[in-house]
Amino acid sequence: MSELEKFGLLGVPLPEIINSYKYFGDFDAEIKAIDAYLGREGLPEALRTRLELEKVIAEGMKKEFSVSEEEAFSWFCENYEDFKRETFEEMMNNGMLEWRYVKGVRHLSDSYRSSVSRKQRALYAARKDRAPYVKSEKVRLIHEAIDEMHERSFCKRRIRIRQELSVNKMSERVGERIKVYLPFPAECDEQSDIILVAASHPCEIKKGGQTCVYIDTVLKEDEVFFVEYEYAICIRYKKIDYDRVSEEQPPFVEGMSGELLPHIAFTPLIRETAKEICKSETNPLKKARLIYDYVTRYLRYSFMREYLTFENIPEFALTSTIGDCGVMALLFITLCRASGIPAGWQSGLSVYPNRASSHDWATFYIEPFGKLYADLSGGEDADEKEDDILHDHYFGNLDPYRMIANNAFQADFDPPSSFCRTDPYDNQSGEAEYNDRGLRAEELTRKKILIEYKKI
Repeated sequence: MSELEKFGLLGVPLPEIINSYKYFGDFDAEIKAIDAYLGREGLPEALRTRLELEKVIAEGMKKEFSVSEEEAFSWFCENYEDFKRETFEEMMNNGMLEWRYVKGVRHLSDSYRSSVSRKQRALYAARKDRAPYVKSEKVRLIHEAIDEMHERSFCKRRIRIRQELSVNKMSERVGERIKVYLPFPAECDEQSDIILVAASHPCEIKKGGQTCVYIDTVLKEDEVFFVEYEYAICIRYKKIDYDRVSEEQPPFVEGMSGELLPHIAFTPLIRETAKEICKSETNPLKKARLIYDYVTRYLRYSFMREYLTFENIPEFALTSTIGDCGVMALLFITLCRASGIPAGWQSGLSVYPNRASSHDWATFYIEPFGKLYADLSGGEDADEKEDDILHDHYFGNLDPYRMIANNAFQADFDPPSSFCRTDPYDNQSGEAEYNDRGLRAEELTRKKILIEYKKI
């Protein structure tokens, strides 16, 4: 079983004593108890693997929930007019603020500052530094691209990017072998004319579900690993027409159908929510639109902790009502698949003329249109700002401001990583490992540098 396949066992139940430490938030004691269990003979291999994964999750949770309740409350008091303790308690109790017990004391995630959005009208209006909404340069560029797509039926750009990765001093082991996986543009329908411009080391371009540049070398002091690439991206406009949907739809599309544990799982909550959303609708395009509207209007965008620490991301989204681009995309994909609509993952970078950053979105398949797209966080942001044009566009279509490296969720590298990755499910910033362990996010410095962006 590969390191990535092991994550399919996150659904295996933990011993009650482990859960007691876990929910009390004594993560050090939880890890000691796990080690004690792992010392037993005759432990089922599935449970042994689950316990080893839980050790990694416990270490992540120790780092994630580091903000005291009083620190967070003070921040809200400083930034919101007439903020009351009762409001704070309500936010803690209704899931608006994500928190966990740490040794029996409530602590919040560092992302708590992003918990309030424009959708929460009254609370947002109390923000002291609020400003009237002004359409940003990013939104202006997207609307320009939409107009261009309507006129030309496509939108094309040529982009040059440099991605870097270096090991921080505290984790630098000079003279030891290190393997590095840096994202690289995938050969796909949307991208062409891909060029490896430069690389810091001899490397191989590894294709597959998650395309990357692979470097295997001996680490030197203060070494920077980088890859510089160019590519053309062409996004073609597809007009959504519910009356053109074919009566016959493919029952299965490779990479877009069925479950993929632990996250794409047809649990009772997923199945029942899908039924509730779609009701008696039979047109698959209309069903997909109902799911898109539900995700973009029910969830609020929020920065998230490492995906490594979640046991089931779509169920977290449904029960917490928050998510980032990947969480929203994964919920859409899972609800679509549970409703019989093939849906898949796509991710890489969001690329605008002044910056590049990580981004995830979804694809879905409906005849006679073929592959369509859903940018869920883009749709959520458009709904928040009451931009109906953009909200409609991101159901079925994309914009050209992106780089696609990954066409599969939870896909292994080539060669496969030998240890748990910083992100076991995706790769937008790069991964690295020594011969005896993988390197964590806090041990790495990773950069995305936009060099050139031009319209074609």
